Amino acid sequence: MADLPLRVAVMAPAHVDPALAPAFTTGHVRSWLRARRSEPFAACLSCGGATDLSDRLLPALEAGFRAASRYSITTSLSRAVQTAHVGVREENRTRPLAEQQVASVILAATRGNGVYVARTGAGLIANVRGAGAWARSADPTGRQDAAADQGIGFPEPPQIISEFFPFAQGDTLILVPGLGLADVPDDLLSAVLARPLDPEPLAALLSAKTRKPVRIEQTRHEDFITNARHPMKVHLKTGIKKDGTFCARYASTQCDTSAYATHGPVVILVHAHFGLMLGYRSPHMKWEGKVVHTNNMPGGAFRGYGAPQGCFAVESQIDEICEELGFDPIEFRLKNTPRCGDPHPFNPAWKLESYALDECLARGAERMGWSERGKAGSGTGTSKRGIGMAAHPLWVSGCVGFPDIYEHSGAIIKLNVDGTANLSSATMDIGGGQNTTLCQIAAEELGLAYESVHMSTGDTDTLPFDAPTHASRVTYSSGNAVKVAAAAAKKRLLEVAAIVMEANADDLQVRNGVITVKGSPDQGMSVADVVKRAESPWMVITPKGPMPTTLQEKGSIMGMSSLAPTSNPSPAVAEFVEVEVDTETGQVKVLRAVYAHDLGRVINPAAAEGQVEGGLQQGIGFALMENMLFDPQTGACLTADFLDYKMPTAVEMPRQIECIFIESNEPSGPFGAKGLSEACLIVPAPAIANAIYNAVGVRIRSLPITPEKILSALGKL
Repeated sequence: MADLPLRVAVMAPAHVDPALAPAFTTGHVRSWLRARRSEPFAACLSCGGATDLSDRLLPALEAGFRAASRYSITTSLSRAVQTAHVGVREENRTRPLAEQQVASVILAATRGNGVYVARTGAGLIANVRGAGAWARSADPTGRQDAAADQGIGFPEPPQIISEFFPFAQGDTLILVPGLGLADVPDDLLSAVLARPLDPEPLAALLSAKTRKPVRIEQTRHEDFITNARHPMKVHLKTGIKKDGTFCARYASTQCDTSAYATHGPVVILVHAHFGLMLGYRSPHMKWEGKVVHTNNMPGGAFRGYGAPQGCFAVESQIDEICEELGFDPIEFRLKNTPRCGDPHPFNPAWKLESYALDECLARGAERMGWSERGKAGSGTGTSKRGIGMAAHPLWVSGCVGFPDIYEHSGAIIKLNVDGTANLSSATMDIGGGQNTTLCQIAAEELGLAYESVHMSTGDTDTLPFDAPTHASRVTYSSGNAVKVAAAAAKKRLLEVAAIVMEANADDLQVRNGVITVKGSPDQGMSVADVVKRAESPWMVITPKGPMPTTLQEKGSIMGMSSLAPTSNPSPAVAEFVEVEVDTETGQVKVLRAVYAHDLGRVINPAAAEGQVEGGLQQGIGFALMENMLFDPQTGACLTADFLDYKMPTAVEMPRQIECIFIESNEPSGPFGAKGLSEACLIVPAPAIANAIYNAVGVRIRSLPITPEKILSALGKL
């Protein structure tokens, strides 16, 4: 029988009270199946029910278990699981949640026979009201008893894997995500609880145990109700002097983190530092934040990581201040933002070595025609146009300075006998052109054509660890690692060339694949010839006849790096938009957008423009359309598909999108580059909101800005 991939079905619990449905989005009902040589399968199903739940579940499970293929979950087992759901649903309708028990039903056949059923009390309640708990394992003989840890902090996936792999021994791997306690017999592996929203460790552990590929699947509906951006409520109170500078800033935030802490405590801190407070100077600042547990769907990491919510509040309030006190919005922002050379607001030990927000604002305003903008609501007719802008003075180029986040990268570069180079890195290209950018950096440092660098990716079995593709870090952080590895390879290349050419390595240079003596371009040899010499036998044939090679020039020419960046430079961005608002329908069209970004140095112009345009599209959705709606009576999600959850398409995109890239040349970055990606999404929502106010003269303070909200503000609803 062929080895088919092991499929793990992640199913939402159909038996849960619909009013609480949003709280169970990761699917507390999960079926795990594994195969190991000729041994029988073991499956673990977790669900809520009564104390006699096993009487209803086991017959259905056993029937599906017997029908299941040795190497994959079959539809018969899936039907059996669904049957089990139906079997407990009627009883749950008559039981209040507080009386339910969570049962961990473990159907196991290990070397012999037997079924072991373990029940836990209040596990479901702990996950609704708390932040999740580590699994508790108990040996029925009393020899072992590991206490549960119900803190809100969860290790990152690499820590989970490294901590639990040493215990991945025994006949059966049982994973019980999202539950409280699980008693397991001593001939089974102790239950392991991973973060409710991180399937990667579960898939990795299952794959390692089964020696087969593992994929965790969700339906489209489950995908919609599993994760979302964190909803936030922000309150601002700001003091301004007569000269237009801040004298005091206060902010408070309530962050909805659902039934699980997951990303919430970290998101709200990034939101506070880089979304609310640090971008604008003030002698007195105070922020208070609360991460609130609710029955809503879990919040996760999304582009901007809390900053879009903060930027919308701050930039909207700044425009209100300017309107009320008569300040020009651009001049007001310039008075209150840092300057190049200032200490970094996040870490005073760093300096803003490259910082050009002032140029972003000036050039963006010029291209948009800011000086010709009319007064708020001054247009005539039913369709009114307005111009708005927003800035984000401070963002990141990675995670240096964050104490609990990984931030180091590595790369390996090998030169080949045909004059090409192989770049190997664990950096993941997630569609933003990261691989292309890293190849460009390597080629530039090596003195080769871009087409001569070939990139391959892998895992940490063969490559240095690389932090995730997040936090606008790849060009800066991974790019620095690639540049250092390329420099090491080039150093060795010139050392070998110096031996062959009988020259000093410091006097050599490499350009366009040719090594020459500085100032003597006619004296040179190709990179290919030097690499061939390094990998040649002890005797080579030359125009002068057979010649011996030396020990000093032997070996593949390579370079390697594994490092953390020395700083975390801040990109800056300003966006200007023009909108048209139909005052009869409340519909908003974004007609034109001008982005101005200080990104240090443009490495890959096409990819940079793609980041800007993609960020604008996501920002339009955040500002005008995207919204998760729930039935107030049942708690059921009403927007769990692409029909009801509206996102901008090409039709909603503006006809004109202009990208202005300001090259401020960051000294610590690869060839002067720093981050870009997330800033592209942070600013559209407040820019659009300010443009809507300029068009119709009403201020909307909540997102998305729907036609109903506009018509209501205009007094037409």
